[in-house]
Amino acid sequence: MTLINDLREAVKDELAATFDRADVETHAGRFDLGELKKFIARAPAIRIAVLGVDQEDAETGDGDLWQVRMGAFIVTKDTAKAGEGRINRDAAALNMVTAALPIIRAGRFGENIMRADRVRARNLHTDSLQEYGATLWAIEWRHRVALEDSVFLEDGVVPHTVYLGFAPEIGLGHEDDYIQIGGDDES
Repeated sequence: MTLINDLREAVKDELAATFDRADVETHAGRFDLGELKKFIARAPAIRIAVLGVDQEDAETGDGDLWQVRMGAFIVTKDTAKAGEGRINRDAAALNMVTAALPIIRAGRFGENIMRADRVRARNLHTDSLQEYGATLWAIEWRHRVALEDSVFLEDGVVPHTVYLGFAPEIGLGHEDDYIQIGGDDES
């Protein structure tokens, strides 16, 4: 795994340990309506995404550091169960945001990864979400990371084969689920 993917996985693992009743997974980025409907069905749920990577200003001497912009998307929904102890979706979302903020802010999540900064939470609730009985919040932040040199920077190092996989069918045990999208046809 790359350092950026390690960071995303570490954030997911930390939030999954905290929110053991929520469906916590990584996600490729922001959501379209179809993905959002699937996400709502899993509520309470959190999706962790890398939203972008920017190089630090080389003029300040930080040219080897990168800003990794991260997002944690939190969705809650109303349940059919009424009665004592029930919490509505808005309060549940705010409770999850309140608990997640200090975890994200304090976490370094690995070597060469600085503590999170510019942490902010935004309410993304809309009338469309109201129809589904759901509330959506986004927590966004950035980590300064020192990326290690890539193996591909050396002369003559070129990948021979490139494969594409789709979560959750990725990693060890899912080698046969990958699709070859380029490279040699050796098997």
